[in-house]
Amino acid sequence: MDERDALILIGAMDVLRPEVKNELVEAYGSATEVYKNLQRESFLQELIEKKMLSEKSRSALGEIMKPDFHKGLERDMRQNHIEAVTPLDEDFPESLLSISPNSKSGNCAPLCLFTLGRRELLCAERKVAIVGSRNPSAYGLRASAYFARELSKKKILIVSGMANGIDGESHRMTLKGRGDAIAVLGSGLLCPYPKENMELYRTLKEEGLLLSEYFPTSPPLAFHFPNRNRIIAGRGTSSCDNNLV
Repeated sequence: MDERDALILIGAMDVLRPEVKNELVEAYGSATEVYKNLQRESFLQELIEKKMLSEKSRSALGEIMKPDFHKGLERDMRQNHIEAVTPLDEDFPESLLSISPNSKSGNCAPLCLFTLGRRELLCAERKVAIVGSRNPSAYGLRASAYFARELSKKKILIVSGMANGIDGESHRMTLKGRGDAIAVLGSGLLCPYPKENMELYRTLKEEGLLLSEYFPTSPPLAFHFPNRNRIIAGRGTSSCDNNLV
């Protein structure tokens, strides 16, 4: 296994908090070395004692480390045209690399992002994040639609989370105006959420770009959504912020 493969596998492990992954890679010098250590029971026990891994997550991690899991990941990516981008790749977003690690907030750069759609959009120079309430007022919907439409006219890419409400409206208006859009999911790329936005998901897959730091088959777990805010914003955010402005 080379360093890039190790970054992909460790980066997508949601049984380890983002800041823990980064701390381990920094401490051991490479993702490859961390992956080797994750196969040792004594190392896992050490992580549990340091509260970097829970007992419940220990068994889930064991499944992820099995060769059959790796083969399944490769198959899912190949069959569904999913690609992975890591800090070793030239098109990994520079803004994410600049996130300063913060153990209290969970801020840190993702070790891997899975992509589906127009990967070249990662290199867009001008991006603006538009996110907000899942139950917005009529004014909120009009405002998000206006900003998405006008910014798209100026060739500014819109980043959001494909959630109901402000996020979905921003994406729809961007795509309607033939602008570029990136959606950062709180689930794996093969488990889009919410189901009400399946048509939007399919359009983004063809005309925009879908991103996730989780394995393609990962379900939409609650803690995924605060974690993704730093990716949407391209900077560190508080883990308590459910909506960015």
